[in-house]
Amino acid sequence: MERLLMIDNPHATGVDARLRERVLRALAAGFVVEHVRTEAPGHARELAATATAEGYRVLGALGGDGTANEIANGIADEGGSDCALALLPAGQANVLARMLGLPGRADAAAAHFAEARGRRERIDLGAIGERRFTFAAGLGIDAAVTRRVDARPDLKARFGPWFYTAAALATLYREYRSGAPRMRVQLRRDHQPLGPALEGVTTIIQNGSPYTYFRRLPVALAPGGSLRSGTLAGCVLRAARLRDVPSLALRALLPSAEVARHPRVAAFGDIATLTIESAEGVPLPAHVDGDFIGRFARIDLSVTPGALAVLT
Repeated sequence: MERLLMIDNPHATGVDARLRERVLRALAAGFVVEHVRTEAPGHARELAATATAEGYRVLGALGGDGTANEIANGIADEGGSDCALALLPAGQANVLARMLGLPGRADAAAAHFAEARGRRERIDLGAIGERRFTFAAGLGIDAAVTRRVDARPDLKARFGPWFYTAAALATLYREYRSGAPRMRVQLRRDHQPLGPALEGVTTIIQNGSPYTYFRRLPVALAPGGSLRSGTLAGCVLRAARLRDVPSLALRALLPSAEVARHPRVAAFGDIATLTIESAEGVPLPAHVDGDFIGRFARIDLSVTPGALAVLT
């Protein structure tokens, strides 16, 4: 049987001792299982890189999207590895696991993997600077909301998407009431600029679709995103006004509506690279897969087709 190292984030929303034992027991039916816990942000990436270099073929991610992102980065750090990520969803949104059609509970996913015994696929990885992302990245207001949410993990765990909604309104009112810093977004195809730069206050980049979920409802933003397309999709919010929030939210949650058709939005797709820079020299907040990663005055984004093996 293959060796599997389960990297466990004990601070993830749904992780506790009973779940951990159920997951380990289920995995043991199909793998030789070892187990390690993360101790701080960034530790899962270090553990994953070390395990990949040591020849592990499967790394289990017990946690949420942030844990999965760190492990994906650790695997990618070793370059071209066939080590596969096995998602054991125990976070708040578990976006990547849903995109891959995996069971929604960590113990059920573990049992599925043990029965499938290593059924592998490859998906694309996006990159923003030196950080990869599995399904989405963003700069601007979207990332500022993420920073506010990350600062209160207790409320994030208790209220989930409702806390995100409250944080979004608070961010718009308190931080951007007088205007958000503007950015320029230069899209490229085949390394050539694709038209003039788009301008706005927020840019969301998708490596897959949907962008996220509001409980069970998919939140659709940019059309055409796919984990296996070899390209990125996204949208630029041209301006931030509180009176636009209801119409944007309605379009995001209704399958029959499209955010891309909102007059304040410019959507794009089939893009391999792009550059985002502050129009005013003010560093812009950024996130990957729902984790705040800092501020940047200028940054490049790209995608690597088939860069990550996953168990499905």
